Amino acid sequence: MAAEGGLSDEIGGMPAVGIAPEWMSEKAIAIGCYFAASGVPCIFGGESPVGASKAVTKIMTEVWMERYMGALHFEPDPEKVLAMALDYIDKARERLKLRKYEPGKFGAERVLMDMAARREIKAAHAGVGGINESES
Repeated sequence: MAAEGGLSDEIGGMPAVGIAPEWMSEKAIAIGCYFAASGVPCIFGGESPVGASKAVTKIMTEVWMERYMGALHFEPDPEKVLAMALDYIDKARERLKLRKYEPGKFGAERVLMDMAARREIKAAHAGVGGINESES
């Protein structure tokens, strides 16, 4: 989405969220940490294995979000998991100036473009001629 979709130059801040209904092992949490450090908020179902530490929880949620645009959450309530995920997606779409998602409203009018097409549009709106991929 970042490199080919033309939405950004990095993963952090993309309208995407990783969700796992439960964490099965420490390896799963390590993978979630990798995604969070890459800029993808991750939400695991179930109780947090570090929930007793307010400091660690704050680092994984607030500090990582500020630094990397990613976070690691643990939430046992599936409805809250969904609400958190949709909130992250809506905020990312707003930052990227994408329309708010409304089910059933986009249909055939939606056109997917590659990075080159997005850069051409951006250059045309800036009053500049076409952009060469090697220049960016």
